[in-house]
Amino acid sequence: MTAFMEQYRRVVDGLNIAVRWILAALMLVMTVLIGWQVIARFIVGESLTFSEEVSRFVMVWLVIVGAAYAAKNGRLMKVDLVEHILSGRAKTTVIMIAGMLSIVFYLVLVVFGFFIVNAVSYQLTPATEVSMSIPMAALPVGGLLLIINTIHQMFGVALGVEEESGVEELVAEAEADAHADATRLSEADDADATDSNGSQKGGDRS
Repeated sequence: MTAFMEQYRRVVDGLNIAVRWILAALMLVMTVLIGWQVIARFIVGESLTFSEEVSRFVMVWLVIVGAAYAAKNGRLMKVDLVEHILSGRAKTTVIMIAGMLSIVFYLVLVVFGFFIVNAVSYQLTPATEVSMSIPMAALPVGGLLLIINTIHQMFGVALGVEEESGVEELVAEAEADAHADATRLSEADDADATDSNGSQKGGDRS
């Protein structure tokens, strides 16, 4: 079972590398479209007919798939007070129960997402005239990725793999920057004190 969990995590890690590049590409597309929309509206005087609509659809995919990517390391917004209070087996049990409840919700998202995709598949978007199933497909796809990455996180907990959360990374970076700034200030103060003492001794000799 341990070998299976480790293999599953390796496969999902590879999948998430592709997801990360897809998210970066979506962000780039949305930034270019919104930037060009601003330029076209206020400088050229003619806005594009499709950029706003495509940007909204890209945003939907970006948010849902991005949430699935964040679930891999447990970076989704949550109330983790109980996790910090508990330790050992009790903490592991709480995380596993929360993961299983999350998977139930994600399954509902996938099932009803497919229903919505089928229901709107005949409708066309106003500007680009593509099927509404394309933006709505973000629901079942994101739900599947959420399930995959939640299982990835649960296997990591079962294996005892500690993955640093996004908040912990930011705190560690902030502490490192603060320590570096304090060191530089201390060195600058020492240098100023040395220069001051040197100048005072030179004045005394004079």
